[in-house]
Amino acid sequence: MPAPRQGAASHASGASLSMAARVEGLGPRFRLLLSVTNEGAAAVGGLAVVVRYDPELYRWVRGVRSV
Repeated sequence: MPAPRQGAASHASGASLSMAARVEGLGPRFRLLLSVTNEGAAAVGGLAVVVRYDPELYRWVRGVRSV
């Protein structure tokens, strides 16, 4: 299984966040696992993860998730 790809860190509002994504399965159904890591000293809350996708290719139940 390939290692998760590391995304760019976010430094908004003094936070230091990084996100990794991993896909499980080949289809037609698969699971997308996202891992958000706080790399800063301050606690962060009330975040939203927005997923952009092509609705002609994929079906997504909710495009915004709270973490």
